[in-house]
Amino acid sequence: MITKEINTGEASENGRKVGQILDLLYKKYEYRGLIAYEKVFDAVRHHCDNLTLMFEFREQLVNRYSWAVPNQDALDSIATRSPHGLIEIGAGGGYWGYLLRQQMHLRCHLYDKRPEQSYRNRESITMWTQVLRGSVDKLEKWGSGKSLLLCWPCYEKSWAYECLLKWQDVVSPSLFYIGGGGGGCTGCDKFHELLSSSDNKYKLVDEVSIPSWHGIYDALYVYENE
Repeated sequence: MITKEINTGEASENGRKVGQILDLLYKKYEYRGLIAYEKVFDAVRHHCDNLTLMFEFREQLVNRYSWAVPNQDALDSIATRSPHGLIEIGAGGGYWGYLLRQQMHLRCHLYDKRPEQSYRNRESITMWTQVLRGSVDKLEKWGSGKSLLLCWPCYEKSWAYECLLKWQDVVSPSLFYIGGGGGGCTGCDKFHELLSSSDNKYKLVDEVSIPSWHGIYDALYVYENE
């Protein structure tokens, strides 16, 4: 059914067709505790070979869920290495935090500078759990003992670099970065330079594969405090 609707849709109706298909997938996969984004992503990827439509699917799913697609391996890695809880800066709609709270029973403190606002500032996004307003300044409140999660930090903004810089002075077991490498579409140059520098007290110990959109090379990078 998905394949038929996608292949027969007129260009002018792409948005409507995609919306209808996604509504069916949401009803099928969204219920408490399931990583619905991964299921919806797999359904779309396996039945759509049209890159224009794939871009339309991604546009809608980013607002529905998050920039990065979580899977069980990634959630397990974060939960295992966060014995005293987690702080996420730039949490967006809190989808990763929602799964970590509901499925992994992890205590999470989620912050975003503009909760409920889409990346294009045109419409609201789906809020999955409580995300408080805040940014780098909130690290001082919850720092000691907790891990830090940065998921798809903006490539043209410096806040991820500021978080990483401030985190050098915090007693924390782990740092989690979800995104691509330097020169890609996540994190500024200073962020990637410090992340890979010998000055960074957190050392890369694992790279966990997650589902990635066409042309996107993101993963969960796990750093531990040495």
